[in-house]
Amino acid sequence: KLDFELGLTKEITEQKREDFKRFELVRGIVQAGNNNPEVLEELAYWLATFQRDGLLDRDEVQAILVDLIAVKS
Repeated sequence: KLDFELGLTKEITEQKREDFKRFELVRGIVQAGNNNPEVLEELAYWLATFQRDGLLDRDEVQAILVDLIAVKS
């Protein structure tokens, strides 16, 4: 219903779902301790993209980053 209300096509929303799944996977990889620069760069890309697109607000992005810092400590 939300997709319809926002006027998003099924293709766009399906791509966003796939993107979010990838983001969650990369986030989990980093939380598991992988600090490979390429993985961290991809995580940063997804955070910036989702914030820019309005899918995550600034507070959510900051909370994710704080959570990741706490995992590393």
